[in-house]
Amino acid sequence: LEADQWLLDHPPRHPDTVANTSARAPGMEIVVTIQSVEVPTRRGSEYAMLSRIVKDAGLLERRKLYYWLRIALNIVLVAAAGFTLYLANHTWWVLLVAVFFAIVSTQLAFTGHEAGHRQMFRSRQANELAGYLHGNLMIGLSYDWWVDKHNRHHRNPNQAELDPEVGTGAFAFSREEAAKRGRIGRFAARWQSYYFFPLLTLEALNLKVASIRAVAKTGARNRGDEAALLFVHVAGYITLLLLTMSPLQALAFLAVHQALFGVYLGCSFAPNHKGMK
Repeated sequence: LEADQWLLDHPPRHPDTVANTSARAPGMEIVVTIQSVEVPTRRGSEYAMLSRIVKDAGLLERRKLYYWLRIALNIVLVAAAGFTLYLANHTWWVLLVAVFFAIVSTQLAFTGHEAGHRQMFRSRQANELAGYLHGNLMIGLSYDWWVDKHNRHHRNPNQAELDPEVGTGAFAFSREEAAKRGRIGRFAARWQSYYFFPLLTLEALNLKVASIRAVAKTGARNRGDEAALLFVHVAGYITLLLLTMSPLQALAFLAVHQALFGVYLGCSFAPNHKGMK
């Protein structure tokens, strides 16, 4: 214990390189020898170093089998959702099916997210095809519009002037932004943490409306294909509801489905983006 204390009282003079030293602790027969230690230095930012470590560990390699199984599971889930809706035909049990639809829709969105990051396949075309099918066709979300917005978000996360996810909207993301608002806006910003979750119930519809507006603009990439897939989604969704339930039940189903879809989606992505810089 006395030797340990002596070492603590005589720390190395430099954190990176320690000179060869031999010393005898006073009053003891223990000789302490400190060897020269060279600490390797690597160039680049901390993120670059972390990225190399992650790549060297193989953590960024594509898992083809996983994604093919995921696509197969999505097909099974969509078929199961349609079958349960058929079983609940024209009964109020369809509202319970709407909860299942919300879960399935979010899982489809997750797969579209992976396609947007080009994690599923090597080729751009294959990832885009998966994105169009899962996004435009299955959940009514413009894949190209979302990818552009999401890439700008990742290039400048949480930067109010550059990140489209934290631009002007219902929420204020800084004190400066809140101060620029009027009296009602400042009051709303003060209490925004309380209506965050209620507003998530509108997020799915918000994304759908934004998708239609983006595709309607002239010059949009793959505008014709995206518009056709969105039309098939909307027409198919409305037709399915009207064939399996009354108009009142269809409105209730739509409200439950889209509200829970937005909440599930928001609760999945929002926590993972806290503190991004």
